[in-house]
Amino acid sequence: MLWPWQKRQSIRELESKITNIIIDQPQVDIRQKIKILVIDDKEFTPKANLSRNGYNITHFEDISSVREARDFDLILVDLKGVGLKLDPEHQGAFLIKEIKASYPGKIVIAYTGGAMDELMAMAVKHADKYLQKDVAIDEWCDLLDDSIRDLAHPVDVWKNARKRLLDCGVTPQELADIEHYYVKGFTGSEIDLQALIQHSKKINISSDARALVQGVASNAAFNLISAGLGG
Repeated sequence: MLWPWQKRQSIRELESKITNIIIDQPQVDIRQKIKILVIDDKEFTPKANLSRNGYNITHFEDISSVREARDFDLILVDLKGVGLKLDPEHQGAFLIKEIKASYPGKIVIAYTGGAMDELMAMAVKHADKYLQKDVAIDEWCDLLDDSIRDLAHPVDVWKNARKRLLDCGVTPQELADIEHYYVKGFTGSEIDLQALIQHSKKINISSDARALVQGVASNAAFNLISAGLGG
């Protein structure tokens, strides 16, 4: 908890500074810096076109542990034929649930070539976004570019994390203090969220909430933001 004489900073202050976030790099360079993982037991046919458009895509036919997704920022998961070593019944839907539980700061996109069913209903509940597998390349590009902006925009990241923290049982007072340290990390000329990480280690919150805070603090996509935030 902050001392009474400390001025608490809120997300509104950050929002006023970054109404339209400026990323001063060519689009193709931004795409290349975000690591995208596709988990699909079959050929991911959009991969060749997306790679030529600058996206940094790695394709795994399946994973046996969610740790294999640790080094990626954006994760695309087919719903059928993957996750069989973890849950052969719920397959990709279970995989999405587990990835979000372990790495809540990542964006996970569900996709399938089939119609809405039980797996899709479960996936939609836990995934950040959903897309039909056979859509045109321009729709894939729009979705991925939107997701990259979601990863890099501090205000949007916090609003998503705030809801999840409340779901993890964080109290309004604890949330306000966490928000203070988060916003404080963007007030200088460089992003520094170490104080947020240290604060999360000291307070009495659940391990899920702590993992969420630390996941947000280690978001590599923040490096795409232009310098001079404190100006």
